[in-house]
Amino acid sequence: AEAAEAMAEPEKSLDKTPDAEQGEAEDSEVPSGRLVAVAAWYDKELRTRPLLTKTWTAFVMSGMSNSLAQAMQSRFSGREALSYSLQAAPPYSHFWFMLLDGQLGPGKAVLKTFLDQVIWRPLLVFYTFVLSGVLTGKPWEEVKLNIRQNYLTAIKSMWKVWPAVMFVNQKYVPALYQSSLMDLASFFWDVYLSLLQGRRAIK
Repeated sequence: AEAAEAMAEPEKSLDKTPDAEQGEAEDSEVPSGRLVAVAAWYDKELRTRPLLTKTWTAFVMSGMSNSLAQAMQSRFSGREALSYSLQAAPPYSHFWFMLLDGQLGPGKAVLKTFLDQVIWRPLLVFYTFVLSGVLTGKPWEEVKLNIRQNYLTAIKSMWKVWPAVMFVNQKYVPALYQSSLMDLASFFWDVYLSLLQGRRAIK
């Protein structure tokens, strides 16, 4: 019986022909091949139409982040998701980075990070609180109350995360991709801001 099993094992290994193994390898390469193709297409769009590409990237990712935050709170408002997309769509970071490079030149990642965290990010958070409230139709008194209750909390949380992101961005990322990296990081940050501002909506 043992001799019969030993003879059967080589037969099992012969079930997969070289063509079948090649087919399986090709199938496993399809997802990665598609990702490479998408990355190449996005890179081309970023080089040929940088402002348009950065605009729709921020629009889509901000809408997705807010929708995720709402799902985590077991609610959904299409108007709120759209408001987040609209307020994030203008590629502000693109022009901010251009201003930093124009005034300070290349490099100087520490100084650029400091200016970003002291001047630009607090303004951007304040802008998010105001415009997202206005676009969702909240009364101005409610917008101001939200700012009083949550703005400083958001700033303190921002300084725990964004200095490292900004430093890495300025130190190691080519200028063409800096805004895209910030959009990627902003996806998770917008989830947090949406949760922070949405706490009053579910009370």
